[in-house]
Amino acid sequence: ASQESSTFDQEAFGEFYGAITLSEHNHIAAYSGPWIGDASVCGKNSYSSGVHHLRFRIMDKFYNAPFLGISTAAQLMTEHMIACPSTNGWSNFDFPVVNGKEEFVGKDRILRPGDAVTLTLDCDRRQLLLRHLRTNRLSHLPIDVRICPFPWKLLIVFRRRDDSIRLLGGSVGLTTTDLDGKLPDPLKT
Repeated sequence: ASQESSTFDQEAFGEFYGAITLSEHNHIAAYSGPWIGDASVCGKNSYSSGVHHLRFRIMDKFYNAPFLGISTAAQLMTEHMIACPSTNGWSNFDFPVVNGKEEFVGKDRILRPGDAVTLTLDCDRRQLLLRHLRTNRLSHLPIDVRICPFPWKLLIVFRRRDDSIRLLGGSVGLTTTDLDGKLPDPLKT
């Protein structure tokens, strides 16, 4: 197995803050608190180099999907992790969070219960990619490593009761060549 897939196979949800229930060997995380709240869970691995593909299934959501992204591994788990300066990722496909600030660039809430997504942590190029498998859309987010230094850790944030996500097995096989074909020229190596 490649380094990427062996790293992937070992990823699971770990440390959390707030009302989170973990199940199925820490591969399912669900928000179990009051109707509206804030709870976060991190992956157990940290990432400093290479390209890592983490595949998820949105099991249930109320309005927005759970936040999918990263923070620096040095960030302690606290309330409102989504607002921490080292938090980067997506609240929904068109709602990136950059350095703890939500940027509403669209209004498309395409993520639905049952959808599969792949979060790619491209440490070598200092970027995140989110691929929505049903629509085959790809979103890109450059990471400022001065604000979100390595190593990175997976971060999921829930805000509504019963929001849940499953970390799936297997790799989707996006290679560096595949990524180069999807990125604008200034982002290629």
